[in-house]
Amino acid sequence: MLIASLPDLRETQSGKTLINIGRMEGRNGGKIEGEIKGKIESLLLVLNSRLGQLDPKLKERIEQISAIEQADRLLLRELEIASIDELTF
Repeated sequence: MLIASLPDLRETQSGKTLINIGRMEGRNGGKIEGEIKGKIESLLLVLNSRLGQLDPKLKERIEQISAIEQADRLLLRELEIASIDELTF
């Protein structure tokens, strides 16, 4: 009986606040994913340009990067390497 008398969460101020927080977190997560994807695309473009066609397994490994810090490290590292063998994750 008590549960039936509770208001719909979407109709309360607390519920609206929680929904808005969830939306903001979703947008922020999407921005981060987009930033990582852009860095990965840049990394692959420069590596292909400087060192030739990448091994498909290496390309796949690079595409699986999920942390901005790791993508940043690789972007900076690629500027210093002379061969793909010098690329370290």
